Amino acid sequence: MRGVGSLRRMGALRNPKTFLTITLPVRSVVGRGPSSALPLLDRRTSSEHATVFWASGRWRVRDLASRNGTWLNGRRVEPGVDHELVCGVVLWFGDRDNPWVLEDDTPPIASARGLTDGALVFAVADVLSLPSAAEPLATVLYQGRGRWILEDEHGEQAVHDHQELKIGDRVWRLHLPEPRDTTLTSEHDPGDPSEPSLRVHFLVSRDEESVSLTVVTPAGEHRWEPRAPHYLLLTLARQRLAETQLAEHERGWLDVDRLARMLNLNRKTVNVYICRLRAQLADAGVPGGATLIQRRLLSQQIRIGVGLLEILHG
Repeated sequence: MRGVGSLRRMGALRNPKTFLTITLPVRSVVGRGPSSALPLLDRRTSSEHATVFWASGRWRVRDLASRNGTWLNGRRVEPGVDHELVCGVVLWFGDRDNPWVLEDDTPPIASARGLTDGALVFAVADVLSLPSAAEPLATVLYQGRGRWILEDEHGEQAVHDHQELKIGDRVWRLHLPEPRDTTLTSEHDPGDPSEPSLRVHFLVSRDEESVSLTVVTPAGEHRWEPRAPHYLLLTLARQRLAETQLAEHERGWLDVDRLARMLNLNRKTVNVYICRLRAQLADAGVPGGATLIQRRLLSQQIRIGVGLLEILHG
């Protein structure tokens, strides 16, 4: 029951009898109820038995006044009280024959759970693509200053932990971790500098029908063969390179509707391409990849968020 997405370690509970491993989002309800992230069928487990959650840099468990109690390393915990967990502790939820071990106590990452099918999608490199990275319709990003945003074809909006969103024909509940200083800062603020650690190179065919992309980071190069979204990124790069007379923070901004007309695309397709570009870099583990495309606050303008650009023809 590991979710789709993340390439890194995450907090996880493992049953040593069944070998089942449950990846932990920010908050998980344990019980027999249909909304439980850890569904248990034994009748000694209450419908909403306990919650396992991340707070103040630690995993914790809280018994929700269950009938048969929650047990931590052989001792019954007090209901309604938070109990800190460390890697290796053993939990029982009513059923003393069904132990769960905290196998991994690393912090959670952004995720979303489908309310109809229970599908769990995790962020990759701080980019949460919904309903999936393969077919993204929306993207959730950390903007800095404790603020999460949702980007879709309509622009961007602030979102928060446990918020429910309708993406396409499905409803998702967000699980967003508390802010981390190491997470993306406010790259969407037009007064901020561009991502300084990335360089982007384009190789454009003579007929401009194909565009290959290379992103250079301090750790090495990432190369991609031609893909449809690359031409959108090339267009944004050309806009930025054409405005060298402007101040750095003013270069390259284009209205989304104008960009759609330039590319002969509709607004929805432009958004899908943006989501795919973010997911493409995230999937490759490119640090700072979420800054590849910036959105201007309180407007419908976007730009390429990298100033070091090179366009070659071949």
